[in-house]
Amino acid sequence: GLILSTGVYGTAWADFTISEDGKTLTATENLDGYKDKGNLSNFDTIKITTGSTGGLKTWGGKYNLKDVCVTTTGNGSNVDGIHLASDDSVFNAKTYVADINTNSSDALNLSRDAENVTAEIGEFSAVVKNGSGIRANGSVNGNIENPNLAKVTVNGNAYIEINGNASSDIISAYFSKNPLNLAGVWAGSDEDFRIYGQTTKGKGVVYLNGNTQIVLNGKGTNYEGKVYGLLTGKNGYIKVNNIDVIAKKDYSYGIAVTNKNISYGNDDSVNNFGSTIELNGEVNNIVMNGNNSYAIYAQGKDVNNNSNTVKSGEE
Repeated sequence: GLILSTGVYGTAWADFTISEDGKTLTATENLDGYKDKGNLSNFDTIKITTGSTGGLKTWGGKYNLKDVCVTTTGNGSNVDGIHLASDDSVFNAKTYVADINTNSSDALNLSRDAENVTAEIGEFSAVVKNGSGIRANGSVNGNIENPNLAKVTVNGNAYIEINGNASSDIISAYFSKNPLNLAGVWAGSDEDFRIYGQTTKGKGVVYLNGNTQIVLNGKGTNYEGKVYGLLTGKNGYIKVNNIDVIAKKDYSYGIAVTNKNISYGNDDSVNNFGSTIELNGEVNNIVMNGNNSYAIYAQGKDVNNNSNTVKSGEE
C-alpha cells in the first residue's frame, strides 16, 4: 500500500520519508538518526527540517554526499543546519542550501570541541536569520606541533545572507539569546571562557574557491558586537577567490582579521598561526552603506609579533 511505496518509518529520534520515486529523503529531525546511512548517497536530494538537535548534528559521522543536494530549513533556537560536533566528522555535498530562520543558529558550524573535522561543498547558499553562514572554529584539543584542523572548502559559488543584528556585549547576548557577533564566514579561535583553562590549539581554515557573495542586512553596535562579511580570529585563515560584500547598516565590516572571539569577544588563546585572509581573485568588491563601517580592517599580532594580515594571493 501507500506506506510501503513511500517508505515512511519512524525512530525514537527522527521521522523520515522517502519519495515514491526513491530520489528524495525528507527528514524532520536530526539526519544523524537515520538508520540506513550507507544508502544516503543514493538519493538525489535530502531535505531536512531542523529539530531539537539541528538538521545534521553528528558525532564522528562520515557523510560523503558528493552527488547529493542537501537542504536545511531551521526551526527552534540554537540549532545549526549542519553541526560537526566531534572528532573526524565529515560532511560533503554537491550543493548545500540553508534557510536558518532561528536564533543563535548557523548554516554550517565546525565545533571547537572536535578534532580534524572537514566539510567540502560544491555550491553553497545560506540565508541566516540570526547567526553566521560558515563557522570553522579552531579545536581546543590536541597540540600546536601537529594542530587539528577545522576545514571548510566550497569549490563552487557561495551566497550568504545574514539578517540579524549583533549584541552590544556578552551579557546582552546571553539574555537575548542572540549572538555577540555575526559573520558571513568565520575562522579562528572560539574558546569558551566559562570553561577553566580552555584554549584553542588547532586551526580554523576556509577555502572559497568560486565566486562568493555576502549580503549583510543587520547592524552592529557602537560597543563590542559587530557584523562581518569575512572574519578571522586567532589561528584563523580564509582564502577567497572573487568576493562581493554588501553591508547595508552601521557598524559593519567587510573583511576583518583580528584577535577577537566571535562568540565571547576576548580570547586568551595563543595566536600561534596568525589571523589571515587571502584575496585570491580578480574581483574584490566591498560596499559599506552604513556609518562607522570598514571595508577592510586589520588588528592584532601573532605569537611571533607578526601582524594579522589581509593579503593578495599570487595565483
